[in-house]
Amino acid sequence: MTKTIKDILLEMAVPTEDVRNKTFYHGYSPRQEKVDGKWVKKDIGEKIADEGIIKAQSEKLKGALAPVQGRSYVTPHIGYAQMYALGGDIAGNKHDSERDSKYGYMFKIHGHALSNDIQPDEDNIGQMVGSKGKTGPTWLHKLASKHVAASRIKSAEDGEYSAYAKIGKQLVTKMTPDQKIDLIVNHGAHVANAGDIHFAEAWRIDKEAHQHKLNKDGSNFFDYAERIK
Repeated sequence: MTKTIKDILLEMAVPTEDVRNKTFYHGYSPRQEKVDGKWVKKDIGEKIADEGIIKAQSEKLKGALAPVQGRSYVTPHIGYAQMYALGGDIAGNKHDSERDSKYGYMFKIHGHALSNDIQPDEDNIGQMVGSKGKTGPTWLHKLASKHVAASRIKSAEDGEYSAYAKIGKQLVTKMTPDQKIDLIVNHGAHVANAGDIHFAEAWRIDKEAHQHKLNKDGSNFFDYAERIK
């Protein structure tokens, strides 16, 4: 059955003032791509900074871990965004100059820049379900027991990351707008925003010089990063 525009509007979770007043982050680390048989570091951090936009995933990609088409991702947790800025959970470690890029990027977003259609990050949802009730609201675990196969829940409980994503993508379609907002406001879920997001600030960090000085929680990231926009 095809959904009407009215159905879609009723399913949309509009950010509350709590969400609008939050600061969010998006981290980016240049990736290596194989070009003519050689690994090349592709750095578009400066291009993103110049454009001023965190772009939504434009294509429908296959695979459990693929981002949802039409969504851009941000988080209220600076430590989580820092992992993406560095290219891994490597804050405090020496920089590998041969394999990694010199710079990492962090973009700061005001909650008022979010669209009127947000939802919790699908991986977060699955992680809460896989926590055996230790995190996330009771209603989420009840929803999972109703709609998700026991074998998939067991995989999430065993720490299978693809199971997190599969469960999240499955359950987010079953949630009410209030439930989506509950996970974001009261349970710290990252945000999957419909459409592009204009960021307020762009920062760059020299990983070669400063990565080993960073705290895991990201609390001193801006002490070593430089603002580029």
